[in-house]
Amino acid sequence: MLNNTTANASRTVLVALDGSQHSAFAFDWAKHNLLNPTTDLVVLVHVRPIAVGHGSFYEDMGHLVRDVEEENRASSHRLLQHYGYKLKQQGFAVRAISIRGDTRSDVVRKAQELSATVVVCGSRGLGTLQRAFLGSVSNYIVNHCSCPVLVIRPPADSDLMTDNRGSEPATVLTNPETSQLPVDMESAPSTPAAEIAQPDLAQIKRDAAAAITEPAPMTEGVHGLNA
Repeated sequence: MLNNTTANASRTVLVALDGSQHSAFAFDWAKHNLLNPTTDLVVLVHVRPIAVGHGSFYEDMGHLVRDVEEENRASSHRLLQHYGYKLKQQGFAVRAISIRGDTRSDVVRKAQELSATVVVCGSRGLGTLQRAFLGSVSNYIVNHCSCPVLVIRPPADSDLMTDNRGSEPATVLTNPETSQLPVDMESAPSTPAAEIAQPDLAQIKRDAAAAITEPAPMTEGVHGLNA
């Protein structure tokens, strides 16, 4: 088995994970088609949500918020350790980072901080109308990252697409070996909780109007990567 190290890696590949079947598919695709244990440092990033409370509610329910925060942290670690262990078994240099913040802005920020060679993420498989109201993490990353971005979407005839199973949770295995993988923890350094992921209402209205007349796209984009 190869034993790659951070020192001899010539590429930094950031893989953004969210725990869904779509994300698991993107990870497996990258492992088989993109990643190279002799050249790559693979940085797995999961951004967990911030549990927030306000005023008297926070004072009364603070212990519940803390419980949610702890479960989010533990779940994030299990997810990263599950995928990190798979890569370690094949000799990859791996770094796992759990960030408490906003998925879209913090994946872009971390890619910039790491000078990532490429970012890999899954597609949520949303229809055009859903994209208009919920937004697309992958579209945000494509439009704001300064490095190439690969958005991996399952084939149209796969079970994930035909049965609409892509958003379902993927299986995450936990055992004494996976739990040994260290996970770096971060909190979003800049954006206050009240400002996280605030929608552009005017843009939502425009996108929703367009969604009524425009067909849903069949494929996801690939930004900045030459074939």
